[in-house]
Amino acid sequence: MNKIIFEDESHPLDFFHDCLGMFRFNLKKNGLSLGFFEDCAHATVVVRGPLPEDFESSCLKEWRRIGDAGWQRVMSDDIVYEWDSSEHGGGIYRLPGLSGALDLVTKYTPLSITIDLAGELPDSDLLEVDPNAPYITAGNLLAKDWTSVDQETGKRHQTLYRIGGDYFFWNGSCYEHMTPDAVRRYLYQRLSDAVCADDGTSFNPDQSKVTKIEDALRSRAFQDGDTGVDFWLDGDGNCGLISLENGLLDPTSCEIHHHTPLFFTRCSLPVAYHPSGPEPHEWLKFLGSIWPDDPESVLLLRQWFGYLLTNRTDHHKVLLLVGPPRSGKGTISTVLTSLLGAANVAGPTLTDFASQFGLAQLIGKKAAIVGDARFAGRQDQMAQVTSRLLAISGGDTLTVDRKYVAPWIGRIGARLVICSNELPRLSDSSGALASRFSILQMRHSFLGAEDRGLAKRLLSELPAILRWALEGLDDLENMGHFVQPEASIEAKQDLNAITSPVADFVNENCEVIKDASVLCEELFNAWRQWCVQQGREHSGTLQIFGRDLKAALPSVATQQIRCGALRGKRVFQGVRLLEPAF
Repeated sequence: MNKIIFEDESHPLDFFHDCLGMFRFNLKKNGLSLGFFEDCAHATVVVRGPLPEDFESSCLKEWRRIGDAGWQRVMSDDIVYEWDSSEHGGGIYRLPGLSGALDLVTKYTPLSITIDLAGELPDSDLLEVDPNAPYITAGNLLAKDWTSVDQETGKRHQTLYRIGGDYFFWNGSCYEHMTPDAVRRYLYQRLSDAVCADDGTSFNPDQSKVTKIEDALRSRAFQDGDTGVDFWLDGDGNCGLISLENGLLDPTSCEIHHHTPLFFTRCSLPVAYHPSGPEPHEWLKFLGSIWPDDPESVLLLRQWFGYLLTNRTDHHKVLLLVGPPRSGKGTISTVLTSLLGAANVAGPTLTDFASQFGLAQLIGKKAAIVGDARFAGRQDQMAQVTSRLLAISGGDTLTVDRKYVAPWIGRIGARLVICSNELPRLSDSSGALASRFSILQMRHSFLGAEDRGLAKRLLSELPAILRWALEGLDDLENMGHFVQPEASIEAKQDLNAITSPVADFVNENCEVIKDASVLCEELFNAWRQWCVQQGREHSGTLQIFGRDLKAALPSVATQQIRCGALRGKRVFQGVRLLEPAF
């Protein structure tokens, strides 16, 4: 008896569908592996894995649809198929029908379930639809097409939801966005061979019928939740799990749990976790070349890699990599993107933070890596960039405009990583933005001495880099904060001066004392002279200076003198000019 076993996704499913055209459900979603063999007049389907309740009837239904003549055509040797297994260690084969494929199969797997298709077709197999009951039809579709068996409990769980105005379906490890057009296409295809429940005639889906069922599906699949963060659909569980190739990792205990559709996450890392293994030698060597005598900077990067594995935003920080061209910023970004998964990382520019739809690309991402921190917009646009950087890093709820669909409301879980050849020229008089930055200063350029094979060697160490990053997460937990490398203190001070020049002026020329005061005009004139010395073209007005001063020093207030020779003059209370040093 000849056999062909399709054990996993390494065997092309396109070939499987071309041969039989039988199964319309997602194999991976249902956790199934399938195979076939021919024996005389019988065709047998071999199913390995959990068996959906409607699987057998679906097979029989497709047998009737194909018919005996169609089956014989598929099995004939004059039909030629192409099987490309080159990505999986094989070659490209020209196959003369199914019989030719049997000779290529060398693996044998014991069968767990066998369904014989030589029986009669039960009348209850066809999808019966009541045209006047779209809500019931939507429920039947969810039960038949959008459920999966939990590997730990054996229970069936729904895998299609509408959350925050968008559809999401579970792909076996995380939830993917499903566009309205994709939903309607699914409904048209699924209902094309349905029959009316009352008389057995064809349902013949049209725009009106599909719209009614889609509207009912919206209600049936509705689920409260914020699609910008991870959560449990049943409201009970550890939301700090990290979805990986081989399961859900608890970063605290390093235990791996089976993937489950009850855990809503939009990101799954394309790396498997193994508790033991070699160290990432090439990666550590690379970091040592960037920071040869600076273990604190390496520790900060490791903390950030671990932090980015999670869905946390509680530290309210932004990572800033600053250094000359070819100093390693791009290589670090490449490794980070590969570790998190390219689909889980956005690549905005600072200009995007000031545009109407620029934030939409950040929704549902692990990280947003800004590869170019230069910004040449207007002053009002710079203020908007600053505001959005603060809101995202602070975990605030935002309303995000999206093209052609309703605005999205929620918390953007993407952590911000900014790469720049120089410190970004942003403005924030309060100094809040500068305090959000964790700065990694890179001083050595490899321009002209690039290692072209470095990226490939580093990416081969991703499982080891994952363990390295988890150790960094432990360091962050134990310390309670990101480490501040001594090598980055100067850059931190420079960034404070750039984002809040008034605060820099105060640090150099003033004392902050509760009972002290200085005439507003006197302090403003000192500010103007300082601006000339610093080469600043515009010192602004007294009113703007007073606003920025109070943003930088919230304890400072403006008061009016009520008596004496200076009656009517206004002073800044809580600050005074330093005595000039001679």
